[in-house]
Amino acid sequence: MNKQAPEPIVVRPEDIDPRHDWTRPIMALGQMAVDFEQRVDFRRLHTYRLARTRQSLARSGLGAILTFDQHNIRYISSTVIGEWARDKMTRYCLLTGPGDAYVWDFGSAAKHHRLYAPWLAHDHCRAGLLGLRGAIHPKAGLFRKAADEIKAILEAEGVADMPLGVAFERLPAQPQSPASVRHSRGWHPTRGRGLSTAGP
Repeated sequence: MNKQAPEPIVVRPEDIDPRHDWTRPIMALGQMAVDFEQRVDFRRLHTYRLARTRQSLARSGLGAILTFDQHNIRYISSTVIGEWARDKMTRYCLLTGPGDAYVWDFGSAAKHHRLYAPWLAHDHCRAGLLGLRGAIHPKAGLFRKAADEIKAILEAEGVADMPLGVAFERLPAQPQSPASVRHSRGWHPTRGRGLSTAGP
């Protein structure tokens, strides 16, 4: 039975409007929330970032983005677990055109996101491990398991036949993809262009 593809998510003009009063200096909002001024609205910031990413993705011709870059993960999902994770290739995030962000993290971090990041669906916060840059032998099958899981999401959301944008692709050069997934490397969340394209 074919699952109906989700409806596209509409990016509204107000989602990508920074809402600055350009006739005045931009306020220095400070780092502390208070009850007597409207300062940083983090939910609006998340909506703004996600809307810009969706807009860029829609213009790119890609069906989804898969990013291993910590800054891109934070920009898309509003999750972060510390600078130490920057070059470990452990965390990754997937965003499809019609869907919401998925985040793979250490199990304890995935649990934390489920508790404290209500803007993410519970089943989109997943435990994942890709071998810590070679610390775990490829024969353990971590890459293949991850590729299977990602491929299943792309199929469920109706974008499996479209190219996949990949940011910070520095994995061991092994044929780990279980199926033909066209991918484009060099993704930037607000410019949205791949630098090179690999075939199936």
